Amino acid sequence: MEVLKGILKFRKHPPTSPLVETDFLKLCQQNVNSIQTLVRSGNLLNERQCQDLLLKLFRTFHSVQELLLHCGGSTDLFRRALENLYLIFEKARILVNMCCIEDDWITKAVFQIENAKTFQEILLEVGLCYHAIYEQAKGVSDARNFQQFEDLRQSSTFKPAPVTDIDLDQVALKQKLEGLVSGNLNSPKGSDRDQNREECLARYLLMTWDCISQQYQNKEFDLSSAILCMKEIEMTTKTWGKDKFIGSGGFGGVCKTKWLGISCAKKVFHGEVIESLFLKEAGILLRLNHPNIVRFFCCGSGAEGGDYFIAMELMEMNLATLISTQSRGQTPFPYPVAVDIIVQIARAMCYLHAMGVVHRDLKPQNVVVNKLTSRHLPDYYQVKLVDFGLSKATVEVSKSNTMTGPGIGTTRYRAPEAHPDGPGRVNWFKADVYSFGCTCAHLLSLKEPFENMRLGNMYVELMNGLKPEVPATCPEKLVALLNDCWDTSPNSRPGFPEICMKLEGIRHTLMRGSSPHNEGFKEELEPASNEFIQIALEEHFATWKKHISSTDGVIDLQPALDPDRIMSVNQHEPCNHRGEDINFTWDDIKAGPLLFLEEPVTGNSRDENLLESKHSLLLSQNGARNGFVEQLYLEEGGGIMATQGGGTPPSSPDEFPAGMRVLVVDDDPICLMVLKRMLQRCNYRVTTCGKGADALSLLREDINKFDLVISDANMPDMDGFKLLELVNGLEMDVPIIMMSGNGETSAVMKGVTHGACDYLLKPVRMEEMRNIWQHVVRKKR
Repeated sequence: MEVLKGILKFRKHPPTSPLVETDFLKLCQQNVNSIQTLVRSGNLLNERQCQDLLLKLFRTFHSVQELLLHCGGSTDLFRRALENLYLIFEKARILVNMCCIEDDWITKAVFQIENAKTFQEILLEVGLCYHAIYEQAKGVSDARNFQQFEDLRQSSTFKPAPVTDIDLDQVALKQKLEGLVSGNLNSPKGSDRDQNREECLARYLLMTWDCISQQYQNKEFDLSSAILCMKEIEMTTKTWGKDKFIGSGGFGGVCKTKWLGISCAKKVFHGEVIESLFLKEAGILLRLNHPNIVRFFCCGSGAEGGDYFIAMELMEMNLATLISTQSRGQTPFPYPVAVDIIVQIARAMCYLHAMGVVHRDLKPQNVVVNKLTSRHLPDYYQVKLVDFGLSKATVEVSKSNTMTGPGIGTTRYRAPEAHPDGPGRVNWFKADVYSFGCTCAHLLSLKEPFENMRLGNMYVELMNGLKPEVPATCPEKLVALLNDCWDTSPNSRPGFPEICMKLEGIRHTLMRGSSPHNEGFKEELEPASNEFIQIALEEHFATWKKHISSTDGVIDLQPALDPDRIMSVNQHEPCNHRGEDINFTWDDIKAGPLLFLEEPVTGNSRDENLLESKHSLLLSQNGARNGFVEQLYLEEGGGIMATQGGGTPPSSPDEFPAGMRVLVVDDDPICLMVLKRMLQRCNYRVTTCGKGADALSLLREDINKFDLVISDANMPDMDGFKLLELVNGLEMDVPIIMMSGNGETSAVMKGVTHGACDYLLKPVRMEEMRNIWQHVVRKKR
């Protein structure tokens, strides 16, 4: 991970290469610098996640810059991908700015409670965009020369922040709210009304937080606790602003107003409303937590107990209004913009289904948007789902997803089987897929589906194969996907995880294309590209796994390893890790080697002959953050080496710089032995030290003796941080890499601020060892 020192140097002295004159690369640099300024201020909510995001964005930018320089400095071939990268970096800048608490922090806290998924979505987007750039660069480069570049896809760069950092951010926010309620928080002095508003808002947020926790534990949505008592707050402060009517629906109206000073949309249920229906929608919104689903604020009832209401996040307009505005110009959305909107809707639906919720009325009117304006790009949009009045919660695939009451939903977006003339039994997960396809067709064509057809004839026509209209220029793969969504056989329609993967493949091809935005394409996606997209999305979806209800088959998450294939060499018994995360550490390796076998060990295969094999496999895992599995090989004579994935040790690659002099410092002799063998496999010349003081003595004897130092962070006599200070103080021009088993952002930042050029997590991967020479090259530049 590149260091803050490097960021500062880059900011003061940006490269003068013609490459950096490219607008979008400059804009990405400016966004990284803006985020760095905010992070350095220290006045942030979700501070650890912001730090983590900054470091990963900087590393991505630096790698992209290196790749483009390698390709000759011309960015024409990468223009679409760089546009998308800038868009993502802009989203990241906005997110970190929303975490800045220099003014009105309590309002920002409303949006930052349990907001880790927004950070995760941005990192996923960065990873997929980087993937397109990397594959494009590899495709136009000599394969032999290209191997010198570090592939960030094999690192933790695009993985979410550590769970401990996320938890600590939430603890810090909760303590801040509790301090405001108790009066122990030193906040800027304002009017009594302002202070009362902040205290009421903090108390309400804590109450909501507790309610969300209870719902997760009970695993139910339709809870009476979804109505959080507002009466006490309404009696002590001015709660609501003036209402401005903005729309109506089947159960009442929606108005724009302010709730405790925060702009919001207030959905009011007029007349005779079944209380359970209102409670259900409020309960669903309360528990859902995704950046593409509108955020719940509060709910309650009117002064006399009638007119139930739900207050939620206010957006600029719904998608139907946006489409209508676009159609007046008779110009369709650029395909990158349209596909981006479709991807956001698909991810929201994927999350909904993973949570056991079906929407049952997906259409442009129930999708709301905010414009992301930039003078450098066409208008892009932040997209969120809304209106869960017809939704069904806690759906079980085997039972509750079928019902006999037909006619639910909106006719022009309704699946054939859900029409009044249909069979009356509906798989609502699959019906949502059909409605999604109709919504996409409306977006692409700027025309309402079946706009010239009599509604009474629709069921027969749909069953005869009638489909919504899409433009002739629409990418063929997108048309094929939509046709799958409109299959008259519900079981033949894809699920949203598959839809998301195909959409990312389409976007990948768009980013790598050089044709105008609205031109179709036929390019096939390489298997390797498709594999990375699939893995990235599966890992992303896995972050929702702990909230998945009984929707079997909605998301199929396969374990990374089959626990039955792991056995203890010492005990000759299978290890019982089923249902647990397998996370072996260096202590596990020292305590007793673990065999990773191709098949479960049975019968006479469990004998001493296994240990005599020249390359018996040891298992390790590079931390829970990236889940990247590598294998250590136990050679004859006790030597240990490492490689990625495959079944044989790697050969010594000629393309890597031979003879580079590396000093390794670690107080653990086993770790020293492993690292020495790994470095030797890369043809590096290795010197080892068990103490920081001994390493410092060697460096003082001859400052030109070593090209690079790798030091453990925690050692008893002199830790790695002190060694860094002394080396930098003596102005020794040698790059130092820190390594540790502690992957928390605070530990990484400590290494960064002490001047490390990289921070590696133990156990270190072979790929990282191969690429350490790059730090030497950069230092010499």
